[in-house]
This record gives sequence, C-alpha cells and structure tokens, in this order.
Amino acid sequence: MRRTSLLLNILKETKVGYTSMTSKPVPVILCGRDKATGGPVTELIKPEIEVVRFINSTEVGKKEIPVLLAGQKVDPSTIDEVGTLNFERTPQAIIFGGAFTRENIEEMREACGGKFNVPWLQRGPDADARSAGQKYPEFVAKSVKAVISDLQKKGLMEKDGIYFW
Repeated sequence: MRRTSLLLNILKETKVGYTSMTSKPVPVILCGRDKATGGPVTELIKPEIEVVRFINSTEVGKKEIPVLLAGQKVDPSTIDEVGTLNFERTPQAIIFGGAFTRENIEEMREACGGKFNVPWLQRGPDADARSAGQKYPEFVAKSVKAVISDLQKKGLMEKDGIYFW
C-alpha cells in the first residue's frame, strides 16, 4: 500500500499521466483526398492516435501501404507535411475519408496480399459527415477515436477487416 501511494505522489509531482506510462498513441495511416481536411483531422485525433502518413490517392496507397505495414520507410519525395512521418512504429490501422469508395479500399487491401492483420476504417454509409459542414474534421476525429477505442476493447486491432466509422 505504501509503495502505491508513493508512486501516486511521484506521478502527481512529475505531472505524468497514468495512461502515458502504459499506452502510446495508436500509429495509423490516414487516407483522404484533401490535406486541408486531413491536416485538422490529424491534429484532432491526438493524443490517442498518431497519423504517421497521409495518403491522398488510391495509386499512392497501393504502393505505400504495403511498405509501411511491413515496417519500412517510404520514398521521401512522395511525402507532404501531414502526419508525423514517424516510421519507427508500424501502423496499426488505416483510416479512409469519405472520398474513398469500398472499391478503392479493396484495391489497396489487395496490394497488401493478405499479409497484414490491421483494421481498415471506412466512412459508414449512415455517416452524414458532410452535413457537419466546417465541423467535418471534428466529426471524423470523434468517430474514428470511438471506433479505434471499440476495436481495442474487443481485441480486434490485429484483425484484418473493414470497419465503419
């Protein structure tokens, strides 16, 4: 009991949160057509989720997603300023904005050859995201955080599949 209270006092004095000692942000790839939306979404999903790479086309996704999921780095000439570019941790999920169709997502999954067990998060058919107007990034961030949290609780973060946000 004394050790526990000592640890709690140390945490309070150093202002270290309980979760920061035990969990790191979930590294993800964010796919969206527009970095004007992708940038704000990237910021709003922090600190729980870390966008390591922003991809804005199916063609780039087919080339880079398999490389990133294999734990390798991508060609720096294709990188823009959205995302941390922290390739030290392998992405644990791929998130798609509404501009990507199921067909686009399937093309990228096929490019991975079934080698990786990660969730692929697609905007749900009932998600009336665009009606959120200028609050669209907030809508996306809230929805994605909820789905990632739910997948973690259910133990599905290492299971290949398409899930709606």
